[in-house]
Amino acid sequence: MGSKGRFWQFAGVVVVGLGIAVAAALVWSRLDETSLSAALAARVTCEPATCESLGVECGGREDGCGGSIECGTCGEGQSCSRGHCWSADPKRFSVSRTTCMAPCAVQLNAQNKEPLTWPQVRDSEFAWDFGDGDAKAEGFLAAHVFDEPGTYRVALTVNGAPWSTETITVDPPKRTICVSPARSFDDCPSSNEVDHFTSLATALRQEQKHTHVLLHRGEDFGSLGGFAKRGPALYGAYGSGKKPTFKMSEETTMGSDVVWQDLDIATTRVLNLSN
Repeated sequence: MGSKGRFWQFAGVVVVGLGIAVAAALVWSRLDETSLSAALAARVTCEPATCESLGVECGGREDGCGGSIECGTCGEGQSCSRGHCWSADPKRFSVSRTTCMAPCAVQLNAQNKEPLTWPQVRDSEFAWDFGDGDAKAEGFLAAHVFDEPGTYRVALTVNGAPWSTETITVDPPKRTICVSPARSFDDCPSSNEVDHFTSLATALRQEQKHTHVLLHRGEDFGSLGGFAKRGPALYGAYGSGKKPTFKMSEETTMGSDVVWQDLDIATTRVLNLSN
């Protein structure tokens, strides 16, 4: 092939290459125009959120369409936190009881006489510190058991800011009674012989309020009856071995604020709970 033929072949390749480049540029331009049109269409059809639809009563928020909205300010004596107005003077939270006998179970509620709104509960973080070590909880409601006697300061934090505190006093039992038909009292927490009983029926005739009644492990106590009408009282176990076993007598009545632990109830017929 002559030099002229090679020239025209090269020129053809260049023309074809230029044609492909131009076509690619046109396609890219078309795609970019389509994407831009789609974005503009989405922006036009987007319906911005409102303060009411977001459940927000104060502060600023994004409207979901690339813009922002301002939801106002709080009234006198209030501050805005996470879009909601809170009293600058926090109210005390509610607690099921502030004095009790160990072990003591309490239930806590972040609201007291003034109920919180659902948006406040939904959008806020509630953190509880029970004041007895590392035990903590999160949530609008909480529960905790204080195993040891003492005075505990329970603190509630809302959205990272101190909210309120409450003092809970946990008393030791006034008396601990141990029961063992086999006369195994070496492990009884009370070394006083007047607190040692071989008959459960005799032990249950004692004053049981503010009392721990402990049954020796590994023994069978038959049918039980005559439990405390009113607490606080605890029925549990001491020593080593299997849990103490017993049968509930028919229509056994147990008062409120009574704790059962480490006991093996073999048979239950009827159990009436009365205050």
